[in-house]
Amino acid sequence: MVTDPWKDVHPLLTCKLVQWDYRVPFGIMHSPELSDKVRALLDVVGAMTSLDS
Repeated sequence: MVTDPWKDVHPLLTCKLVQWDYRVPFGIMHSPELSDKVRALLDVVGAMTSLDS
């Protein structure tokens, strides 16, 4: 997946469009002490990823 925010990250970094049937795992880094907003985000992401299983 190519998104506009990545286009100017580094001059030697390029994005190529591909037609692969492939999913990329991801992670979310956060502070050990969660704010209410971060906890809500993680709850939504957790619910969405459990639907894909």
